[in-house]
Amino acid sequence: MRDSAGIKLEQAILHIVDSREANGLTLSELCIDLGASENLSMMSDYFARHIQNSLKDPTTKAAKFKTNTFQDGDIAQLCYDLIHGGLDFIVGSQKIARSLKELIEKDKRIALGNLAMCSYRADNYENRKFIALIKLDPSDAFRPIVKNDKSGKKYIGFELERGMMPTTKEKLQKCVFVQSLEPRHGDYDMMLLDRQTEQEPAQFFTQDFLKADLALDDRERTKRYYTAMNAAINELRTIPEITSEQNDAVHSIFNSAIKQTKVDIESTIDSLPLNDLYKQIVTDKFKNLPDREFSPDSQYVKTLRKKVRFKGDRGLFISVNREDLSQIIKNVKKPDSNSDFYEIVLRTKTWKEEN
Repeated sequence: MRDSAGIKLEQAILHIVDSREANGLTLSELCIDLGASENLSMMSDYFARHIQNSLKDPTTKAAKFKTNTFQDGDIAQLCYDLIHGGLDFIVGSQKIARSLKELIEKDKRIALGNLAMCSYRADNYENRKFIALIKLDPSDAFRPIVKNDKSGKKYIGFELERGMMPTTKEKLQKCVFVQSLEPRHGDYDMMLLDRQTEQEPAQFFTQDFLKADLALDDRERTKRYYTAMNAAINELRTIPEITSEQNDAVHSIFNSAIKQTKVDIESTIDSLPLNDLYKQIVTDKFKNLPDREFSPDSQYVKTLRKKVRFKGDRGLFISVNREDLSQIIKNVKKPDSNSDFYEIVLRTKTWKEEN
C-alpha cells in the first residue's frame, strides 16, 4: 500500500472544522469538481501529491482498527460502508467531519483544521479502492502586493492571508489512508501519519478519533527487518554483476543500521553501493515491512546477532558466532560461467563429526 503509484482521485470533499467558533463546522454539500479545466486539474493534483508524499513519509506507519467487529458510527464502520457498502460519499464524509468536531470541542488544545476526504485508486493495486482522511491545518501567510505611497511612488508591501492551505512541499501533520476492508489484510487496515504537536493531547487522532492501534511492535519490525535483509543479501549474491566487495558493503550497511537507535529503511537502501535496478530488488524484499522508520528492539537485536547461519544444498548447514565470522569464513567465490558451485574457504582449529 505504501508503494501506491499512479494515484487517481475519484472523489474529494472538504469540510471546515473550527472549535473557536460557536458554530465551527461548515459542511460541504457537494464534492470538489475534479474536471478537466486547468484549475480543477491542479486541485486533483494537489490532493494526489499530498497522498503520495504522506504515504512515502518514513514516519507513516501501519495501523489496525481496534475491533474486529465494526460499530455503527465508528470511523471503521463508515470507511467500510464507503468502500464496500455503497454509503454516499458526501453523507459519509459529513458524518466523519462531525465526529472530528465533537472531539475538538472537548479539548481546545486540538488545532482547528480543514478535513479533506478523498476516494482514490492506484495503478499498481488493481480493483482496490482507498479512502484518505487528511487534516489540513490552516496557517497564516504574507502575500506580496504592489502599493503606492502618498507621493505616488511604487513599492512592494505585504498583505496577511489567513487560513492558507498547506502546500504540497509542506509535511502534513495527520492523515490516514484506509484500504479495502473485505477481506481485511492480515496485518493492517491503514497507513497512518500522526505527528504529535506540543499543543495537542497525545493520541487524540489515532486513539480517540480513529480508534486504531499501530499494527506492528518494535520486536516484530526488527524480525521482519532481518528477514528482508537476509532475503535481499541472498538474492544479490546470485547476481554475477555484483562483486563480493559490494555484497560485503551491503551486509555491513544493513547490520550497522540495525544497531542504531532508529532505522530509516529508505535512507539505508539509498546508501547502498548499488545502481537503481539492484536497489529496487532490495526494496521489493522489504514490502512485508510497511513501517519505514522504527526503533529496533535492542534486546532482540542482540539475540539475532549472536549467530550467523548459512544453508547450502545437500544438507549443508553452518552456524558461526557473528563476532568470529571474518575469522572462520574466507574467500567466498561465487559461481561463474565455468562452475555451478560456490568455493568457500573455512578456517577452524578443530573439525569433528558429531552424533
